[in-house]
Amino acid sequence: MQSRNMYHVFYREYINALTKYHANENTAVTKSAMTIIKSNMAHGDALTGKTENGEDIILSEWKIVLSSKGNQKIQRTEYTFDAIKNSGPSINSCSAKGKSKELSLFDDSDFDEVIRCYKYVPVKITDIYKEKMIEVS
Repeated sequence: MQSRNMYHVFYREYINALTKYHANENTAVTKSAMTIIKSNMAHGDALTGKTENGEDIILSEWKIVLSSKGNQKIQRTEYTFDAIKNSGPSINSCSAKGKSKELSLFDDSDFDEVIRCYKYVPVKITDIYKEKMIEVS
């Protein structure tokens, strides 16, 4: 499990920095670091863009954005490996979910399906582990 090894390297360096600066450990920092590491450790077949379970390989992009108050926040956006290779849309855009289908003019059952799209909310770097999302239309 590579993510555990990477986390241990992070944690060792984090503790060394805390010791050097006589600071206390912040569990939100370690939880957020683990979330970032896990989300960026993808296992799968690069030729097919699929995991061993047949699901799309998902990778996260992290950007610093300014909040309305001028504070820096982190915006997470997810992409399939295939979308990255082909400059496609993020998972956060509804079209990336592949849910489109031809509608019948005479069958009301086509309107029962509701497509919900979500995106990550920009958060402080120490709140990344909360993985807050909102529904987008």
